[in-house]
Amino acid sequence: MRRARSTRRPLIQKVRSALAESGGWRSLWVSVRRSQIFRIVTAVLVVWVVGATAIHLAERGVNESYRSWTDSFFSVWVLLFAGPDEAPKTAAGRLISMILL
Repeated sequence: MRRARSTRRPLIQKVRSALAESGGWRSLWVSVRRSQIFRIVTAVLVVWVVGATAIHLAERGVNESYRSWTDSFFSVWVLLFAGPDEAPKTAAGRLISMILL
């Protein structure tokens, strides 16, 4: 127990000193926001949330795959990464599905 605690303390000090040398948390956050991975993940999350909301509102009374919010989010996630599990039945749902794909 003591050994783990003593090895953790120098690590925390190293992180603090590295942050102090590089400009602090703000500098770290700015560099993360500028990274390509952050932009890609943000874009995927925005498309997922907007797509699930739109398709839920278009298909909620017609299609069982989009009946609840959780079903909509799961179905749109599958739609984005594996293709449609069950095709939308309304014209608006099909249009949204085409845009998402």
